[in-house]
Amino acid sequence: MKMTNKIITAFLIFWAMTAIVRAEEKVAEFSEETKEVCNQVMINIYKDILKVKNKYPELKNFDENALHENQLGIYTIIYKDSRPEMQNRKTPPFEMGLTIDKIKDATFAGKPNNFNFSFPLLGLKFSGYYTKRYLRSQYDVVPVVNQHGTILEDYQQQFVPLKLTVKTPKSIYKVREDIEFEITLKNVSNRHMRVKSLGMNTLFFVIGDMVWGTSPASKQRGGEDVVLRSGESLTLKFKGESFQKPRDVQIYCSYRMSIRGVNPSDTLRIKVVENQ
Repeated sequence: MKMTNKIITAFLIFWAMTAIVRAEEKVAEFSEETKEVCNQVMINIYKDILKVKNKYPELKNFDENALHENQLGIYTIIYKDSRPEMQNRKTPPFEMGLTIDKIKDATFAGKPNNFNFSFPLLGLKFSGYYTKRYLRSQYDVVPVVNQHGTILEDYQQQFVPLKLTVKTPKSIYKVREDIEFEITLKNVSNRHMRVKSLGMNTLFFVIGDMVWGTSPASKQRGGEDVVLRSGESLTLKFKGESFQKPRDVQIYCSYRMSIRGVNPSDTLRIKVVENQ
């Protein structure tokens, strides 16, 4: 009986020392810094709409009067086409609204053609709507939301318990020179985590909208279960395809393990120049 108790006690101590989480993390608190980032995103979107207003008749009266604030102190865009010639038509005039609010909020839920794009680790989302007609010439706010939403995607990476880093030995490569780089996945939380080893099966590389051909130097496919203790890292070297013309290259790398709907990711920026 005493031996059994010792075994149970030893097991409980071992279990406590090696407690593992499978990517569970709390939502970040809404801070002044987060509000500033959100407002910068909304101002960027507002400025981009201003730049193109002359191309779209329905945006003729779009100006600073379309800017408001929501309950979080984040800028909100609410606009309705008020041109006199639109008031007596059978079809309703163009409208759009956009803000960043809490995931649980239902700011524009009652509006037709509403949409949401969430940032789970921030507990925030884009909430918006716009009058949607099948006209190629009509303004579509979604592309500009996607464009500037990357700022929030990058910002929320600091709240991911796994930090992915992409490094290269140098920042400038020559045309047709293979690009070698190193991927590091670090557990920055205060708990142990069960992850998948690095390799072709767990890492994804993109340039723009195109998948970038890469292969690990060790030929590892990855995907094996690994216990990553707090502060520990996994590292793997890769070789990527060369480029045939000079260009500025932005390479996106994502680790295929979702944490509250967010994948650890990093962006590598290099320059490819002519041979001299």
